[in-house]
Formats: sequence, C-alpha cells, structure tokens
Amino acid sequence: MEHLQYTFVFAGNASYRNRGCEAIVRGTTKLLREQVGESRFISSYFAPQGCEDAQKEIDSAIVHRPFIPIEKASIAWYENWVSRRFLKREGRLSIAGIGHAFRNVLAENSVNAVLMLGGDNYSLDYGPPDRFFKLNELTLEYNIPFAIWGASIGPFSRSYRYERWAADALKKVDLICARETETQAYLASIGVTDNVVLVADPAFFMEPATCTLPDQLEKIVSQGAIGVNLSPLLCRFIETDKYIHRQREALRIWQTVAADVVRALIKRLEFPIILIPHVVYSADMSNNDYLFLKRVAELVHEPERVIVSPPDLNAAQSKWLIGRMKIFAGVRTHSTIAAISSGVPTICISYSMKARGITKDVYGGLEWLIDGRDLVKTPELLAECLGNLLGQEVKLRAHLDTVNPLFRERAREATRKLIEVVGNRG
Repeated sequence: MEHLQYTFVFAGNASYRNRGCEAIVRGTTKLLREQVGESRFISSYFAPQGCEDAQKEIDSAIVHRPFIPIEKASIAWYENWVSRRFLKREGRLSIAGIGHAFRNVLAENSVNAVLMLGGDNYSLDYGPPDRFFKLNELTLEYNIPFAIWGASIGPFSRSYRYERWAADALKKVDLICARETETQAYLASIGVTDNVVLVADPAFFMEPATCTLPDQLEKIVSQGAIGVNLSPLLCRFIETDKYIHRQREALRIWQTVAADVVRALIKRLEFPIILIPHVVYSADMSNNDYLFLKRVAELVHEPERVIVSPPDLNAAQSKWLIGRMKIFAGVRTHSTIAAISSGVPTICISYSMKARGITKDVYGGLEWLIDGRDLVKTPELLAECLGNLLGQEVKLRAHLDTVNPLFRERAREATRKLIEVVGNRG
C-alpha cells in the first residue's frame, strides 16, 4: 500500500498514569506506521484527575486532546443525574463536557478512523460503560469509520435490558477487534459476529526501552529476581461488615493479606521479589499500585528480599524491567502482557474475564491463572503457583518463543482489517 498521511483519533483511553493505557497507544502507533507509514494521532482520553501526558509525550506525532472532566454539581453533572435517575437512559447519557470536546476533535480534523482504546472499557467491571457508548454514537453522527480496538468486551449479563441494548449498539460498530477468544465467544452468544475479528492486544507490539535503575534494584535484577504486580483492585474481593467506608476498610485488610502473600513468596522461593507498580493514578492508594506496594513492603519489612520498583518508569521502561525477570505474576493486565510478550513465564491474577481469555489463549488452558477471589482467601496460593512455574521456566520460555510471533501477527490483522474498512468507506 502506498504510504499516505492518515489521521487517527484514539478515543476513550485513560492517561499514561496507567501504563497499560500508554502501552496500548505505543503498540498501536507502531502497528499503524508499519501498515500505512507516518500518520497523525489525536489522543482524546479521560483525565478525571488531570494528567501531564502532553508535557511528557515522547512521540511528536501524537496530539493530546483530553476530555474536560465534569465537575460535581455543574449543569452537565445534573443533566447526567437526571438522565439516569428519571429518564432511565442507560448507555445514552448526554455527557456534555465529553460530547462538546469530542465533536470538536471530529469536526476540526480530517479524521480517517476513530479507534476506541482502553482494553476493557466495554464491560461492567467499573460500572455501566455509558460514556464509551456515547463516543460510539458521536462517531456515528460524523459517519467516520470506527473500531473498538484490541478489547475485551462484556459480559453485560447482570442486566438483560442492558445486554440487549449493548448488543444492538455493538452491531453498529464498523470493526470490533477482540483481543482474546473469551470476548469473541461472548459476543457471538449475544449475536454480535459479523464485525468481529480475533486479534491480539496491541501492547504485544510495544518495544521495551532501557533506563537507569536505582543501584540496589539493578543489583538485585541482574542477579535474578521474581517480578510481582499486586494491585489495590483486589480489595473488591475482601468481605467486610462495614458498609460505610467499606472500600477503605477492604483496602486496609487487603494490604495485610498482600503482605502475607509476599511473606509466603520469600519463604518458599530463593530469589528476591521485585514489586512492580503499573498504575499510579490517585494521590492515595485506592488506585495507585506504587503506594499500595510500598505499604506492603513496609509491612513485610525484608528490604534485602523485597524491593519496590520506582513509580516513574513509563510503559516501555516498565516492560524492559519486567522482561528481565525470571518469572512474573501480575494483577494488572498489561503488566502480564509486558511479561508474556517479553518471553517471561507469567501467572495472571484475574479480577475479570480478560485475564481468563488471555491466559487461555497464551497457554492453551488455565493452569497459570489465579482467581483474585482465591488469592485473598489463600495468601499462600501465589507462592505455590510461582514455585510450580519456576520449575517449568525453561519449557515455558520455549513455548512463549513459539506463540509470541503468532500473537504479533494477530495484532497486525487488526490494522489490516482497519485499513480495509477505511478504504471501503473512501
């Protein structure tokens, strides 16, 4: 194909404070450049806590156009509240701040396609995904080709009404790039098939980037270490009787349990443990892996055996660090993709469907998957599984060397299908 200048909008992502969101962008730009040459990328993402992505951007072809968050008690906030409470407009919220900003992006640029990023936005894991479906509707208004890109979708089965509405909305999407077979199967079960293609997460294509590590961390890594990502997310599986401040109490309990998880690791395994954060959103530890892992390390209090990596490594640098581990286990999906795509034998700790699908596709089964519910109940489980994984390290590295090229080819298939859709519209 002749290398032309394209303009792609990346919509619905979050900021680079989530290294997974950054990894999706880096992998996607690499894939698109490989397919169509140098292009322009407009990143329109949600930044409720603000972000510094534009100032820290390392790719001059990416223009940042974040959505202005809706302030509580503003006109737009009341409009959303009334829409949900009284009009029962599930999935069809008139999100004024988002709508205005996104319409400007679509109207003011010659956009060839809109890619809905984010990985697992179209699910109920974080509440109804109304705002993402709103982006779909806005894109349709402008008759611009759009794809849900490298995604895990659903399930929406908790609400039959929502599931039927979501299925109808998903059928209107030009292209759905499902990153694992569990999503593909679920979409088929609700009648969404004609626009679905099985791909792989674009983060498989992100290149690692070297960096200078603190001296103690570099010494431990170079001698051989086990990488672990534990996340505040798993506090959702902690049962507590305190309805008021439930999340705060659940998070406090999960810190203690996570410390027991790490103690079991250092008791069973001879290698040092590197705790690696992958999301550093909030100023507290509710959605900040670094603050959470730092507290866990303090509770364990074994500084010679347990160390937390710095919070300021970007996605590519984090992948480089993770790629140097002997073995790895992670809660955050893109921490596990960083490991798998680097050939590091990996255990996925699941809190949603996506980990199940990725693990099954990579390993051909669920032997190397731990349900987060099981881990919070049995802290020794991770040590047992990592011990088994370590015993098969050589065999599993050979397996990953075989499957990774297949996954990268799947990722390429997404770009080929996308350009095909764009060409048909042209």
